[in-house]
Amino acid sequence: MKASSFKNTLAFLALSGAIWLSPPMARSQAPAEKPASDSPPLEEPRIRLDIKQGDIKQGRSTAKPATVANVIENLRDQAIHADFVLSPGVAEIVVSNLTLRSADLRSALQAIGAATGDKLRVFPLGERNLYALNLGQAPRPEKSLEAFNLSPVLDSLGPRDSKAVAQQVEEITQFILATIKNFDQRTKQERGTPLVSFHAGTGLLLVIGHPEQLEIVSKIVQALNAPLRSGAPARTENVEATPKSKSTSDPRPMTP
Repeated sequence: MKASSFKNTLAFLALSGAIWLSPPMARSQAPAEKPASDSPPLEEPRIRLDIKQGDIKQGRSTAKPATVANVIENLRDQAIHADFVLSPGVAEIVVSNLTLRSADLRSALQAIGAATGDKLRVFPLGERNLYALNLGQAPRPEKSLEAFNLSPVLDSLGPRDSKAVAQQVEEITQFILATIKNFDQRTKQERGTPLVSFHAGTGLLLVIGHPEQLEIVSKIVQALNAPLRSGAPARTENVEATPKSKSTSDPRPMTP
C-alpha cells in the first residue's frame, strides 16, 4: 500500500471517530442543567370578611356566629392553599365587628386577632402558608369581689330586718341578675351568673363576678342612688338618727 493511501485511510478513520465521539463529548463539557424549580408561587388570595353584631355576613347565606372556628372556616374557603392550626381554647373566642375588602392573608389574620381584644395570637410557621392560632398572652380576667352600698335606698323603707327592705333587696338583686343575663346573651358572652349576697347590718350588696358584670352592677346602684343625691326627699320613719347638739337656729321638727 502506498504511503499516501495509508495516510488517507488514517485521516478518514480519525475524522469518523471525531464525528461519532463529538456528541457525548459536547454533552459532557456542557454546563449541568439546573434542576426543575418548584411549582410556581401561588397567587396571594385577597380576603373579604364582614362581621357585624357577632355574626359573619355571607351575602344571602345564613349568618354564622363570629367565633374563631367559623371565621377560620370562612378563610379556608377563600385561601384554599393555606393551613391553620388552632390551639385548645381558641375556637370559641368571639371576633368583634370587622370588615375586610381586599386584605392579604397574613394581614387578615392579624386584624382578626386584634378584633378579639388580643385574646388570639397568630404565628406563621415556616415559609409556606401555615399559621398557628394560639391564646393571647394576656390572662383572662378573673372574678373579683366588690361591695355596693344600698343604704341610701333602703334607709327610706324602714329597719333593715323589715319585710319592705327584704322585698326591695330581692327586687334589686333579681333586676341586676336579669340585666347581666340579657347583656351576656346580646354580646354572646358566657361568663356565668355572678354571686350576689346582701349584708343587712351594713347595707352592702356583695357581688362576685367578672369586671364587666361588676360594672353593670355599679351603674345600676348609681342610678338607684341618683335621686337621693339630687335632693329628692327620703322617708326617715323608724330610723334612729345620730343625736346632735340643739341650737336655737335649728328648725323644730315637724310631725308628719
